[in-house]
Order: sequence, then C-alpha cells, then structure tokens
Amino acid sequence: MKAAVLYNYNEPLRIEDVSVPRPSGNEVLVKVYGSGVCHSDLHIIKGEFVDELPVTLPFILGHEVSGVVAEVGDEASQYISVGVETLVYSFYCMERDKYMVKGLDQICGLRTPAGVIMFNGGYAEYILVPHYRYLIDVSGIKDLVSAAILSDAGLTAYRAVKKASQYLDPDEYILIVGLGGTGLFGLEVVRKLLPNPVVAVDINPVKISYAREAFNIREDYDYLIDASKVDPRREIISLLGGEQPKAVIDFVGIEATLSAYLDLVSPAGVYVLVGLGNKFGPAIPIHKMVINEITLTTVLYGSINDLYELAMLGKKGVIEYWKLVEKIGLEDINTAFKRLETGKALKRQVISFVD
Repeated sequence: MKAAVLYNYNEPLRIEDVSVPRPSGNEVLVKVYGSGVCHSDLHIIKGEFVDELPVTLPFILGHEVSGVVAEVGDEASQYISVGVETLVYSFYCMERDKYMVKGLDQICGLRTPAGVIMFNGGYAEYILVPHYRYLIDVSGIKDLVSAAILSDAGLTAYRAVKKASQYLDPDEYILIVGLGGTGLFGLEVVRKLLPNPVVAVDINPVKISYAREAFNIREDYDYLIDASKVDPRREIISLLGGEQPKAVIDFVGIEATLSAYLDLVSPAGVYVLVGLGNKFGPAIPIHKMVINEITLTTVLYGSINDLYELAMLGKKGVIEYWKLVEKIGLEDINTAFKRLETGKALKRQVISFVD
C-alpha cells in the first residue's frame, strides 16, 4: 500500500510502498477513504512534541480517519462486518482504568493515539485499528472522505462548544479565537446548535472573509473581527457595548491569545483552552479570576460518546462538515503541511484515497 512515512524530524514525509497489515483478535483493518492533515502532525514532524510523544521512526502519522472495514480479526467478526463505513476514534486506551470505563479514552492512563505514538496512522491506504470499539458506524453518511474531519477537528470543536455551553445563557456572547480548521468547525457547531450570539477573531483576513460567506453570520448580532487591522480587545468591547463574552474558546493556544482574551471573560464565565501553540503561557490574572469565579478549562480531542453524537449530527446533515474540507492527494501531503505552517490553508485539508 502507498503511505507517507516520517523518517526524520524536520524532513518531508516520504511516499513509498509498505506492507498491508493483517488483523487478528479484536483488530480491524480499515481501507482509508479520508485522512485529515492536522496541525498536531506538523508539531510532531518538527520535533516539538518529542518529550511528550516520543515516536519510534520510521512512522506513519495521521489521526483523523474515515474509511470502510476491509478485514476483521477472528474475535471481532461478530461485532463488526466487512464493508461498514466508519470513522476511526483514534485515541486508543491500552489499559482498562476508570477513565476508559467512563468512555474518556483520550485521558486514560495508557493512551496510544493512532498516528501519534506506537500505532501507525491514516496517511496510508489502510490503517490497522487495535480494537473494534474504536470504530463508529456511519454507513450512508454524505461524502465519507470529507467525514474524516468529524473524527478530530470536528470532535475537538464539538467537545469545546459543549463545555462552553454549560456556562451560557441564550443571550450571552461566545468568543471564538482562531479560524483554522478546528476553529471554523467550532463556529459551525455554535451557529447550528446554540442560540447564542458569537464573536470570532482571526489574524488572517482571507479566513474572516470565508467565514462571513460560509456561515449564517447575523448582522448586528454576530461579529467577525480581523485582528490584523484592529485591536481585537478594543473592537470586542466596542461592538458589545461594554459587555464581556461569557465564554471564550481559544483554538490557538499561544501566550498572545491568553494574554489578550483571558481577562475579557465575564463573571462566572469560562475560558476553554484548545490550541497547543505554545508549551507555556503568560501569567494569569489570579485575583480577577478568583473574585469573579472565572473558570479556566481545557479540551483534548473528545470522548467516544462525543464522536457518536457528532457522527449522528453529521449523518442528519445538521452539521455541514463537507463545506469545511479541501480534498487533496497523498502526493500533495508535504505541500499541505507548508500551507498549514504559513497559514495558507483556508479549509481542512483531507487526503482522499478514493478515485
């Protein structure tokens, strides 16, 4: 099978032929249809996660995967069948603990995400999934290739919005910071599932223009702010008439965004940190946060139940994931990472393995 393989940090991936793995026991072999190009993979390629995620090279990245079941192990055959259209929940948990029992595999003690550590990922024509429980049946879903985005960018955004929504009354503002692939999905989820007015900020005017065209942005109710042209803090305060957003979802996660927006959160509000842009951030305004009972929380990926919920929303067409995707070929993968690094990737780039 064709695969894009990482041999050394800070080097392009090599496209080459590798052996197709064979499933046994509870394992399932999935023929990949779509595989999303994620900024986390760029961090791995650049060696920025080497302390937290030591990868044995060579290695196949890719953790945002959709496909069709191609072969099943002998112990999995009674639970899933060949031909099932599926999403891959890529945060595998290798040891049963209290988090796994709750369906929170993404924070279990021994987690080995596909295409991140230990298990080869989806930048290949086939992926071997260690257990059938990590497959979400989406048979009949529109555009299975594009549906790959649901399993990571979509899932992460969905969980972030769910967390933020617990703090919101219907008329309170939610602020989205960063309109990359995950941030755009977050905007889609807010606009489709919540009644709340929304403010979205990005430093790329092209992304602002795209969001204005692609989403149901209600004039004098929702606001898009181009941070390359105005001071976003002043603009937010001005547009909201002095009101503060009740929830902030930071899809960038760098010192500059935390410094700019953390102390904008209104009393009893929440700051949801999603992005992994910097390893460390700024000093936090402890007094203001304590006096106003402001919550700082984080999101890593999502639970299996979250993905089931999102997949059903996708199947029903409530979440229009396909409009957030740009399909590319495997041969374009290194160019895709360059576009991602330079901020030129407008939509989520998804490798299509379907002719």
